[in-house]
Amino acid sequence: MNQTFLKDWAGVIYADALKQGRPWNRADGSPAIVNQFGHPTEAASSYLSGSYPLRAGTYRVYHDGQLDISFSHGTLGSFSTDPATGLKVATWTLPSRTSNVRMFVDNVVTAPTVLSIMRPIDDGSSTSHDFGELPDRLMDLRLGGTEVMRFMDPLDTNGNDSEKWEFRVRPDEHPRTIKPQGGEGMPWEHIIAFCNQMGISPFINIPVKADDEYIRNVAKVFRYGSNGTDPFNSDAEREAHRVAGGTVWEPLDPSLALYIEYSNEVWNNNSSFSQTAWLREQALTEAEEDPNSPLVYDGVSAASSNAFDRLMLGRAYTRRVVFISNTFREVFGDDQMMTRVRPFLFWQKSNANSHGSFRLAFLEDFYGTVRPGNPVAHPPSYYVWGGGTQG
Repeated sequence: MNQTFLKDWAGVIYADALKQGRPWNRADGSPAIVNQFGHPTEAASSYLSGSYPLRAGTYRVYHDGQLDISFSHGTLGSFSTDPATGLKVATWTLPSRTSNVRMFVDNVVTAPTVLSIMRPIDDGSSTSHDFGELPDRLMDLRLGGTEVMRFMDPLDTNGNDSEKWEFRVRPDEHPRTIKPQGGEGMPWEHIIAFCNQMGISPFINIPVKADDEYIRNVAKVFRYGSNGTDPFNSDAEREAHRVAGGTVWEPLDPSLALYIEYSNEVWNNNSSFSQTAWLREQALTEAEEDPNSPLVYDGVSAASSNAFDRLMLGRAYTRRVVFISNTFREVFGDDQMMTRVRPFLFWQKSNANSHGSFRLAFLEDFYGTVRPGNPVAHPPSYYVWGGGTQG
């Protein structure tokens, strides 16, 4: 099952409505300045809902800053100190399902490090989610029995420019924070927490530009968990950090499988799928500049192939799939591969299925033979658990 977009106009994912709110803007529409947690340091507003209405009922607003908060709709009560969290808390009530709801902050003296708007547990309910809950309870209830959930859309996979781990969205950040360095999408730790709670195996998509360290860290987060910034390197390191009182985001439950795809539809030339153009350009440049590149191991060239662009794209895609598979194997171990950890290789069936034949032939021939750039030969089943085509 595909999970919905992480947008204010899409279905509810988070118990905290702010986590699906739009990035903060000034009154003139320009991006507001935010702190390291994605919360505004100046007067700003965020849409909490577009055409998809917020449910009616009682919300609870939490923060630890010094600022004024208001909403375009509903009634906001007075803030007091919550004894359970030590945060400032107030109720905010919407009498009916409401679209185009905005939240405003003003007179910011101290920007919050914590800012949450916990939804009612059901439409019209006077009971809100507890502070810190991640999955929306109604979503959890409705997805009961689902075995696999694909997070391509919450990860903002199409057009995602994430490259460096240091710029990825952390679990303590506003998930829709826009970073000039490319970080975007749902934090990996949140995906793990969602799936652990709901008992659903995650299907994840690695950003097309993610470098080697980024991919290795994703594998480690799913295997060992993280401290909220970096992954742990072992179970022992995680537990020592826990004993010392540090923050621990748990690894994926060992009973759950992990499905892995490199980006999404890396053949689609629609402008929304910029990953295709980017990888194709990288591949063609490499093929032109490096005659020893694995992409042209068989001497193929633009002059000898009337589908050279498609061939280079397919080989570059397959090479990265192999790298991802090998990296997860290093982190999880041989015994977990193709049983619990399940990498995919996908293609499009158009152009006489050439996307598929180029990718599968490269996987079988180049990686199935010992040669420069491939010191150990393995069959395709060593690298990918499955694959398929789309029209």
